[in-house]
Amino acid sequence: MASDTRHITVGSSQIAGILGISVVQSVTTMSTWARMMGLTADGGTAQTRRGHILEPALLMEWERQTGRQLTRCPAYEEGPPAVRDGWMHARWDG
Repeated sequence: MASDTRHITVGSSQIAGILGISVVQSVTTMSTWARMMGLTADGGTAQTRRGHILEPALLMEWERQTGRQLTRCPAYEEGPPAVRDGWMHARWDG
């Protein structure tokens, strides 16, 4: 079993896969379980990679349009996630 907290707790990214309702065809209940157990690599999908590439530009455009300044969080997956009740976790995006 993987030792990193993300794999032994459930976060929002795993919920749709666990429930079998993910809109991403490659994410199934079994593939989610295998990733959480550390049996397969988590390389992301084309959609998630595109999101990681586009997110900084979208945030900058939002700042330009609103005139408001965002407070940047640490990069995704830097530092430990917030864990509650020993089985669920969360991380801030953006």
